[in-house]
Formats: sequence, C-alpha cells, structure tokens
Amino acid sequence: IVGRLMVRRVSGLTVAGKFHTKNMYRREWRMGGYSIHDEPMRIDDPKQRLVVALMQKKVAEILRDERFNNSFQIGMLSSFESFLESIGRSKRLAQRAADAAATSRANPEEDDEEQTRIFDGDQSDSASERKGIDTDAIAAVADSYRELFGRSLPHPKLDTTAESLADAFETGEKALVFVRRVRTVDELGAKLDRLYDQNLRQRMEDALPELASEVATIFDRYERDRKGGDDTILESHDVDSDEAEAIEQLEERGVSEEEDEGSMETFFSWFFRGKGPARVLSGAGFQRNRLSGQSSVYATLFEEDYVAWLLGRTDDVLGSLAEETGIAPDAIGGMLRESAFGQFRELSQRAVGYPRRVVFEAYQIAGLILLADSTSPLAEQASIVLHERFRTSTVAAVSPPPGFPSPEVGLGVKTFFVGLAARPSLRTRLWPDEPDLDFRQRFRRREQRRELLSAMSRLGAAYVDLYLIAIGQLGSFALGSESDSDDVVASLAAAYLDLLEEQTDAPGLHAFSELDNAANNFDLLVGLNFPDVPTAPLHELTSLYGATLQRQVPVGRMSGGVSKRLVRQFRMPGYPIVLATTDVLQEGEDLHTFCRRVIHYGITWTPSAMEQRTGRIDRIGGLAQRELDGLAEMPDPSQWIQVFYPHLRDTVEVLQVQRVLKRLNKFLELIHKHGDKAVNTDSRIDAAREMLDGLEVIKPIEGPLESAFPIQEKFLESVLVAKDVERPDVEGQIDNLERHWRALQKRCAIEPLPSHGELSRHGRAGLHRGRLATAGESVTGSQEFTLTLRSQAAGDATLLRCESFVGHLNLKDDETLDALYELQISLGHPRICIEPDLRRRSDDVSIHHDILFHPTATQDGDVLAMIERTVVAAKKIHDELVAGREYVAPKPRGRRGQRK
Repeated sequence: IVGRLMVRRVSGLTVAGKFHTKNMYRREWRMGGYSIHDEPMRIDDPKQRLVVALMQKKVAEILRDERFNNSFQIGMLSSFESFLESIGRSKRLAQRAADAAATSRANPEEDDEEQTRIFDGDQSDSASERKGIDTDAIAAVADSYRELFGRSLPHPKLDTTAESLADAFETGEKALVFVRRVRTVDELGAKLDRLYDQNLRQRMEDALPELASEVATIFDRYERDRKGGDDTILESHDVDSDEAEAIEQLEERGVSEEEDEGSMETFFSWFFRGKGPARVLSGAGFQRNRLSGQSSVYATLFEEDYVAWLLGRTDDVLGSLAEETGIAPDAIGGMLRESAFGQFRELSQRAVGYPRRVVFEAYQIAGLILLADSTSPLAEQASIVLHERFRTSTVAAVSPPPGFPSPEVGLGVKTFFVGLAARPSLRTRLWPDEPDLDFRQRFRRREQRRELLSAMSRLGAAYVDLYLIAIGQLGSFALGSESDSDDVVASLAAAYLDLLEEQTDAPGLHAFSELDNAANNFDLLVGLNFPDVPTAPLHELTSLYGATLQRQVPVGRMSGGVSKRLVRQFRMPGYPIVLATTDVLQEGEDLHTFCRRVIHYGITWTPSAMEQRTGRIDRIGGLAQRELDGLAEMPDPSQWIQVFYPHLRDTVEVLQVQRVLKRLNKFLELIHKHGDKAVNTDSRIDAAREMLDGLEVIKPIEGPLESAFPIQEKFLESVLVAKDVERPDVEGQIDNLERHWRALQKRCAIEPLPSHGELSRHGRAGLHRGRLATAGESVTGSQEFTLTLRSQAAGDATLLRCESFVGHLNLKDDETLDALYELQISLGHPRICIEPDLRRRSDDVSIHHDILFHPTATQDGDVLAMIERTVVAAKKIHDELVAGREYVAPKPRGRRGQRK
C-alpha cells in the first residue's frame, strides 16, 4: 500500500493487479441519508437553532473579556462538544471558590483535577483554559434549563452524532470517536447506550413475538428501577443450585463474584452483564448458570467429541470404538465406565454429584486411552489428543458406584461442534480444517479455532442470538423453566446452527457475521490479541480467550488511561461497536482490524496529532486495506477509510475547523514535494479577525503526491537480506539437544514419547527406589517429563528447561497446601509451578528446572541431574498428594454451594 488508505482525495493507479492509493481523504458528515463533504452540520429545528444562538451569545461575551481578547485555543471551548457538564455543577464550583477564599489558598487559579482538567491532553498550561473558558457559563445555562423544563439541554452536534452512529448497531460497522472533554466520553456513550437499548428491545420482540408481553414487562421494570435509582434489584434475585455452583467456581479460582456485576446504566449491562430482575432467567443468568455451570444440561453445548471425531463421526460411537480397539461390544461399556470413573475421581476434587461436563471429559479421556493403548492405526493420533488436550496422569480404573452415568453422557453427544462438522459448507466458513499440517499441528489449530468460536458465542455479540434461541425453546423468561432432558443440548445446537446458516448471506451485525469475521482473520486476531495462544497448552485457551472477551459492551469508553482489554475487544468483530475516547488512544494502539470510521468530534490544533488519531485505523492489515488490496479497479467509496469532522454551522467552531483543514493540507505538502515551507503554527483563533476575513471552502489536495524520499527501483527488483544481523544458532542447538537425548536413552531408562516440535523432547523416565533408573535396571515407577529449548540467554548458550507434570490439586484446601509446602522442603526446594485450571476447578501443579545449555560446556551428566531432580520431585508429590488421596463420596448441595 502506497501512502494513506483514506478517502475523498483520490488518485488511483493499477500496479501488478493491485489498487494503490495516495493521500486518499474523505472529510464528510452524513446527515439525513446523504453526504455533505467538508461542510458544517445544518440545524433546521428552530428550537435547536435558538439554543445554539444562546450559547454563541454566551461564548461571544466571554471572548470579549480582556483576558481573552476575542481569541481561544483550538478545540478547547466546552460548547463545541456538550452543553451538559453535570447537574448543579455551577453551584458546586461557586461553593468551591468560596471555600478556597475562606482558606486563603495561595494560588486561587489552581484547583483539583475535576475542576481544572476538563480537557484531555497538554495543549495549554493555563488552568482556566484547561477547564474551558466557557465551561462555567454553559453549566449555569444547562442547570437553569433542567430546573425549568425538567430535562437536559439539547446539544445538536452531540445528538446528531449519536443518531448518525446508531446505524452501526444494525450494520456492525465499527466507529472510533475522538473527543477532547473527558465528560463527553460519558455523555456521548450514554446517548448511544439508550439508542442501543431501543435497538435491542426491537430485536428481542422480533425474535420472540409470542413473548412480546414478557419483553415489555422486563423493559418496563428496568426503566422503573433505573429512574428510581435503586440498585437493590441487583441483589434480590433468586439463586438456584446451578448458580450457586457457578459462584463457587469463580471463588475457587480467585475471581470475585462481583467481577461482572453489570450496572443500571443500560438495559444491556443490567440484563446481559449484571444479574437482572428477580425471578427472570436473564442473559447474564443463562450464561453464568447454564452455559458455565458444570452440572447444567447445557454444560457440554460447546464441547467436542474427540473420540467420535477420530472414529469418523459415526452414529454408533461405542460400537465403532469396540470394533477399532478389538474389545467385545458387550464389554466395552463396562471398561469405559471403570476407566471414566477413575478419571472422574482425578478431575473432580470437590464435585458434588456427577457434574455433566466433568463426566463428559472423563469419558472422552477413557475412550482416548482405549484407542491409544490399542493396535489401531488411530492409536498415535489418540495419544497426541490425550497429550495435547488433557494433561492427565496415569489413573487406575475403578469400579464405579451404581449412580455413575453411562457412557452415552460422554460419547456420541450432539454438541454444537459435532453438529457443525455435519454441515460442510458452514463448517468450512467457521471452522476450516488445515489438512496440509501434520496431525499434532492440525489438532492444535482446530482446537485454537474451536475455543475462540466457543468464547465468542458465549461472551460476544453472538451470545444475544444464542440466548434468544434458548429462551424461545424454553417458552418463557421465568427462572426455573429449564428442561432436564438430554435432548436440550442437541436441540439448542441444531437451532443455533440453523440460524447461522440463515444469516450466511444476510447483511448486518449478527452471530454469523461475528464468527465468520473471526474465522477469516484468525491469525491476524491471534497475533494482535492473543499472542500466547499458538504455544499455550490447550487447556489454558478457555482462560486466555475469556480474559479478553468477558464483560463486553456495545459502546466502549476510554479516558484517563488505556484499558488493554477494551482495546483488544475493539480489535475483535462484534462488541464494542463504537469506542468513544479522549487523547489517551491517540497513539500506541492498533485499532484497525474491523474499523474504517474515525470521527474527530473534538479536534486538536496540531495536524500531526490528527494524523496520529486517524492512524489508529489507517494501518497495514486493517479492514480497508484487506478489502482494497488486490482490486484492479476503483473500489466503492464506502470501502475507503471514512474520516469525519462534525461541526455546527453559524458557530465559531467553523473557524477552528477551517484552520485545522488548512493545516492538514499544509502538513501533507510539507512531507511531500509540494508547496513552500511556511505554515501557521499558532494554536489560537482570533475570532474577530478571522470572521472578517470570511469563510472559505478548504479544497482537498487533488492528484498524486510525490514522496520526498522516493523508493529506488532496485529495492523493488530484488530481495533485501539482513546479512550482518546476529542470530542464535538455532539449528546447532537443536542438533546438540538431539545428541544429548540419544545419549541419555542409552544411559538411563528413558522411553521417548511423541514431542511437540523440534525445540522439545518428551519422554517417560523409569525410576528405581527414588532415583532415575539406569538402562537395564528394574523400574519401580515412572514419570513423564519434557525438555524444551528456551530463548537465547547469553552468547552461544540458551536455556534448557525440564518440566514434569504432577497432577491436579485443590490448593484452596489448607491441608493440601501445607502438605505440598512440607514436601517442597523435604525434596530440596524444587521449583513448583502452579497454573489455575478453570475447567477442572483445580490447580495444575508441575515441577520446572532450568540449566544453561551450551554446545561444548554442557555435559550429559548436567542434563541427567536436571531430569532426575525434576522427575523424582514430581513423582513424590504425585504419589503423596494426587494418587494417594481418598475419594470423597458426593454430598447433596444446598443453596449457594452450602453442603447439607
């Protein structure tokens, strides 16, 4: 891409079949369904025109003061952005001034942050200008208007901006809005929130026409409680056993129950992110209690049947498994139950009853073990799935009690992904396979994609569609309307897949568009938002994706500091659709992946700052670039990056926008071979003089712009190679690791196992009386371990890590934690690594040890000593705290997790 991917100032040329643009701008404001380029917003409503005239009169009176001499800083008049500071603000400011005088403050111009830092950025050192010289005057008028008419003073620019952005909730087209005043972030966000709530209500009524009266009742209750300012409804909902279990899970992994409490600010936050009304199965309640609850009938909705996948998606999974493993059909069920119950005891440390998701996982592991231990051609693949997906230690089969569920609960279940695999066209769009990879990489990639689709369906904009389908099947919003039938999962999965197929060719924001965009741009999203995903253990993906995707809102707000999670969410398809921000996002963050609209609602005086703001979305790999790259003809203007400078006609704001557009033109000329070097760098507007000079239309620069630093032709004809850049000898280190690995196998009882990539070696070490057994020596136990080359440490040396997985422990239990501490002391303080496992409601414990790994200095004995110390400690802790603990029989659960 040459130059900027923007709009309006267009010169297109075709080079090697690709459409390139130079200096493309479009400065327009959409109003009433048509486009107005580089012109102010017209105000046709007489009442609004009267309001603007009154405010302009106030501003003119202030500018005539001798302190300002008819001039103002560009972008630093409050009236340009909003008339609403806060209710009663002028009275509070007057009281503060009186308090300051009474205490004889040394510098009366200084005040606290709220009073002086009205505008974001450091454009002015003057406290009065940072506060906004017209702030107090417009606050007084706004307070008077509210007292007289009982509502907020309308602001035509703010209202029109919000209304023009409301179409984004239908189209899903994201918008980045920059403002100057900190309070404008909330004011614009509040208007957009109300518009979204209206859109959401219509969406719910259209999807559930037979429940329209219930929808109306819920919205009426929200409006009543919101106006009453009573937040107690957030605490007065009913709690069923599934919710109690979900709350306990959050508490066990160190997450506060109040992590996503929602708010009364919007219906969406109250109903889909908070706890919602009492005795109603709200969107948040369904997500928390049904989709996240281990025991809910919906607990396996987004799981994958790995055994059925390996067996070719047969309808008779048990029969096919028996045939593939050579086990008699009448014996396969009993073997699976015993093996699964042993795994269940390993997975469920404090489970009450038989949680559906845990039982499902136990049967998956049991089925994979039977395949891995057989002579089937699928044995190696089953072993890889076990190693990559389930970090399990060896567990003996145990005779299950009569109440333990049958294999049909964990094998052959009709989940969403099982159903998706049966629809080739839809599966290709949302969950594409990559058959050219080796099986391990192929499996890891499909799991990385599956977990992302699952997280977005549960936490993103797509969840609204999923929730409405579920409520439609239940036939009511009433709490407790859930069915206990096993067919519920298959029914919901099928209905959700049907909807996705219906939405395939439909425009707008819906579940399919969000999931399809994520699937098509998977590598881009992972690289920007989830850099740890490619190398992370698969069982960590749920928490890696969830940490970013939880607590989404349709309208994002940013001021005071940068929220990394909100930034990452804006880079995803779906929520937030609109992001309102101050200068905190002016630089340093990429926001281009699904956004091509930037709105300079509040402008700054430096063109470089304006360019930096636009540069958040004008980037390689952005939405506009991905759509324009490769086109051989002029694209539709709607595909270009859209840049807006909304401002009001008949106000002094026209003067500052005129100055800014002139400076932008000059800025572009300066960085190209055009024009002279003279430029007006004054950040102040002399209203009287420039009004006399008259207004003019600032025409954009037409035609191509020539770079001041032209690209040499030879750079385009050959490949540039960094010959002199030092890089570690990766191939040499891999060869060195392989030499040590072979030597260790000859010397010790080490059985090689399938490894993940060239940088690691995976094996099972034989142990003899608490030490590493030598080759040929009798083995009394074994422990798996992994050797991994880490990043370069110094010179030719790198780090070599040995890791051995201990097992799943409940470290919330004081007795277990104390026992682990005592073992650590007795074993010579090995390095114990603990990773919370959110799926199993436990902690993954492993032992790590590192040494410097040098091509010549590291000896076999150094590596051997590291392995021995690691596996001996891991085996001892496993035997004492994992394999040796007693199984506690399930007990019935009371309300909020209390055992009866």
